[in-house]
Amino acid sequence: MGSSSYIWKSIVHSASVLKEGFVWEVGALSKNFWFDSWLHSGPVGARVEFLDIWEATLTIEDVYRDEVWHLERIYSFIPRDLREDILSLVHISASSRDLGWSWEHTIYSAKQGYLWLIQKKLNWDRNINWLWLWKARVPEKLRLLVWLCLHDAVPTQYLQVHDWFKHGLLNEGCSKFAAIIWSIWQDRNMGNFQGLFGFTGSIAYKARRCMVDFEYTTQNRVYCIQGLKPLSWSPPEPGAWKLNCDGSVNLGDDCAGFG
Repeated sequence: MGSSSYIWKSIVHSASVLKEGFVWEVGALSKNFWFDSWLHSGPVGARVEFLDIWEATLTIEDVYRDEVWHLERIYSFIPRDLREDILSLVHISASSRDLGWSWEHTIYSAKQGYLWLIQKKLNWDRNINWLWLWKARVPEKLRLLVWLCLHDAVPTQYLQVHDWFKHGLLNEGCSKFAAIIWSIWQDRNMGNFQGLFGFTGSIAYKARRCMVDFEYTTQNRVYCIQGLKPLSWSPPEPGAWKLNCDGSVNLGDDCAGFG
C-alpha cells in the first residue's frame, strides 16, 4: 500500500462500496466450462474428481444465463468450495479483454467511480448535462445548494424540527404554540389561494384572539356545568296521570311539544 498509486489506494478504501460496480471478465461465454481458464483460481475441471462424460462439452453460457448461475443443471459433483467460488462471481462479462476484474467494461477512474456512486445512491441520471449549473455565474455555495436541491439531498435537520415541534406541543405553553402554528398556516393558505397576505402583527393577533375566545368559551362552559342540578323522573301520585313533555314551547301560539 505504501508505494501504490492514488487510484489503487482509492479503490482499496472504497472497495466495500464499489465492489458491485466491478465485473469479472471471462473472455467469451463459449469457453469450455471445465477445461478453459475463466475462473480466477484456474480451470474448474482441475478441482473436480469425477466428470460425467456427457457434460465434458458444457460451455459457460450453458450454465450462466440471465446473470444467474444454474449449477443445478450439472450432474457431476462440484465440491462446496468450488461451488462458492463460482457463485461469488455475481456479475461476469464476455468481451475481448484479458481475464480479470473490470469496471463496467471500461477503465476505472475516480470520475467513473463517482458517477456510479451517485447513480446508485441518488438515482441520478448520468445522461443529464449539468454544464448549465457549473457554468452559472453564481457563488460556489449557491451552485452547491442548487445541486443538492435537484438531488433531494439538502441536509434539512428534519429530525430536529420534528423534536422541536413535539416539545412545543408537550410543554405548558402548548396551547399558545398550537395557536401560533394554526395562525401561520391559515395566513399561508389565505395568501396562496386568495391573495390576502397578512403581516407579523396580524398573525400574532389572530393567535392571541383564538386563545382568548377559546379560554372564555371553555371557562363559561365549565361554570355552567358546575351550576347544574341533577334531575330524575318521578312517578305520579296514585290515581293521577303524568304527561312527559320535551320542554319545547312556541311563544307565538303558546303551543308546547310533548313526547
